[in-house]
Amino acid sequence: MSRKWIVALFVVSLLCGLQWARTFDGQAATIAAPDERARQLVAYVTITSNYAEWKTWPGSEKLSLGTTPHGLVVTIYLNDTAYRSLSEAKGMAAGSMIVVADYGGPTAFELMYKLPGYNPEGGDWYWLSSKDGWTVSAFGRVDSCLGCHKAAKDRDYLR
Repeated sequence: MSRKWIVALFVVSLLCGLQWARTFDGQAATIAAPDERARQLVAYVTITSNYAEWKTWPGSEKLSLGTTPHGLVVTIYLNDTAYRSLSEAKGMAAGSMIVVADYGGPTAFELMYKLPGYNPEGGDWYWLSSKDGWTVSAFGRVDSCLGCHKAAKDRDYLR
């Protein structure tokens, strides 16, 4: 396949992903989660405190190139607690939330929530992963999340 076709396919995929993302950013999502904490977190980041209005990871742009497994095009959002914690360089404070929005295909989201005492082996992070918007596919102590993030244990599991 020629480079021209690859670039064209990438642009079309990106535009489709952006259109799909608009369906979820700033709107109440259908919360399909098998766990009450997961439901509460999704409601919080989509309804109570619209994550799309949070600050983005310092030095990154909206729609940055992502890394596996988060997708080709991502935006990393931080709530105020997480954003302040970065500047203090002491690890993330309790209540820190990070949302990774994957716009490289059907919109998917990952959420990290710092919950003291919840998961000592994983830096007290509660992980949540979704597909097709906010349909929760994994939550809690997610082995696949910890598998990647444990390499960054010295940075509070932030890759």
